[in-house]
Amino acid sequence: MYKILSIVFILFVFAMPAFSIVDKTPASVVASSLPVLQSVDCKFVQERTFSGSKVMSSGDFRFVKGKGVYFITTYPIKATSSYTAANNRYINDIILAVTKKNFSKIDKDFDLFLQKSSKNSSWSVRLMAKNENIKNHIESIKIFGDNKHITQIQIYQVNPTIQTDIKFRFGD
Repeated sequence: MYKILSIVFILFVFAMPAFSIVDKTPASVVASSLPVLQSVDCKFVQERTFSGSKVMSSGDFRFVKGKGVYFITTYPIKATSSYTAANNRYINDIILAVTKKNFSKIDKDFDLFLQKSSKNSSWSVRLMAKNENIKNHIESIKIFGDNKHITQIQIYQVNPTIQTDIKFRFGD
């Protein structure tokens, strides 16, 4: 019995660095911890999951700093979605706040949770909705990145339950 407990204890101690408990992070800490993002053109792949079904799409992504983002979908159908000041105002406000590192604006509607890797330059920020109006639509948004780019965005909607996973590919 002593050997089993010793082995479990050793595994637990050595496994601790692999698991990190993430506490709510002040907006100022999130802003100072993330890189300055620049305008970018790249490819994207999106997977939306709802009611047990998955829908894939892909195409070109364009981020113009200070203006917004554009998704030019080329598969399965051609379409363009833009999140700029002229349309989708709320989503554009979140995007601009993240890119300008103005997390205090986001902090009003979301609790922020920052996680940084000690092995490489990767990071993630989870935005958990705390505003009741937003909670009716979005549970959380998780943004992943490295020292140059946002590499992935996951959006969890609650009404209906939809998960959107967008991955960005650079250099293709």
